[in-house]
Amino acid sequence: MTTRTIDAHQHFWNLDRVAYPWLTPEAGPLYRTYEPPELEPQLRDAGIERTVLVQAANSYEDTDAMLDQADRYPWIGAVVGWVPLTEPEEAARALDRYARRPAFRGVRHLIHDEADPDWVVQERVIEGLSLLTDRGLSFDVVAVFPDHLKHVPTLAARLPTLTLIIDHLAKPPIAAREMEPWASQLATAARYPNVYAKISGLNTTADPATWSAADLQPYIDAAIERFGADRLMVGSDWPVCTLAGDYQRVWTETNNALGGRTQAEREALLGGTAAACIGYEEGTMARRFGQVIGVKPKHIAEYERLHAAVWPEVLAMIHACNIRNYSIFRHEATLFAYFEYVGEDIAADMAKMAADPKTREWWTYTNPLQEPLGGQQSDAWWVDMVEVFHTG
Repeated sequence: MTTRTIDAHQHFWNLDRVAYPWLTPEAGPLYRTYEPPELEPQLRDAGIERTVLVQAANSYEDTDAMLDQADRYPWIGAVVGWVPLTEPEEAARALDRYARRPAFRGVRHLIHDEADPDWVVQERVIEGLSLLTDRGLSFDVVAVFPDHLKHVPTLAARLPTLTLIIDHLAKPPIAAREMEPWASQLATAARYPNVYAKISGLNTTADPATWSAADLQPYIDAAIERFGADRLMVGSDWPVCTLAGDYQRVWTETNNALGGRTQAEREALLGGTAAACIGYEEGTMARRFGQVIGVKPKHIAEYERLHAAVWPEVLAMIHACNIRNYSIFRHEATLFAYFEYVGEDIAADMAKMAADPKTREWWTYTNPLQEPLGGQQSDAWWVDMVEVFHTG
């Protein structure tokens, strides 16, 4: 299946409308307004059909401005905005407001501007991040190496159902032509199935005058070796990338670095992963499922006790099998499950889950507590329901 080509990471800012504390005259050519009409023809020339617009300030004003731009320019397929993660109650209210804006698909915080390199692993921040999982939102990690990349495994383990996206491959030391310890830290993060990464912003970590695909390729290859193409996505980081080239050069050289990849890998890297991970593109919308089963009345309390603390490995496998927004409701002795499937082959993903040793162990605890509903065959399990109504 041919997918749309998606630039998974770009920015806009208007210095007359929104405050950007990091944007000062010292930022050189970045210290001016960048808006959609300037990027649009460059996207057209590069064959880009959609973009992911990412926050550039820790403020509601920046997020609101991006969402307004997404309303006006349909090629902005998704917005990664901001909410105050250190204030979970306020963050929850903000997320409820943004839920009415379909383009709002994720959250980011400029953690590299925080004085505390451990800011992102504070308990209050982790509490704030947990709000994203219930809403099907992702978190972009500005994991600048070495201070922040090391925290990604901690976040992934603490929040196994939260999709974490490492921006810019955590800025590897390309100009110095060094691989370690960056590659080892990246490999540790990649062991968690809920961690993804963006191949973006690499040209500004290389020699700004002489960089080419040959400089980027060893780091891109290292990322693909550790994540696979289906957990990586390509972005431009425009307009920051213009510090070391223009949009066309960045997109062309990145494609050149992918020259040895299969067609399936290229489709994933250049659009498929972004569409599935961020969950916005036409043709990749989630499929909804409702299922029903009985629970033995004498085991209701035990069933609810188990599901109040589902094992992290089980949650991670659910996520790895492309299931999102999974909920189980109970009415007396009847259980109703709802989930959304965002993958391509549900039969293969369900087989993958059924073969997972930790999931199978979990089922040895939960399955004996369940029973077929009246009228079902004795060997029936969760039964799919027919959807009779839905409104988006």
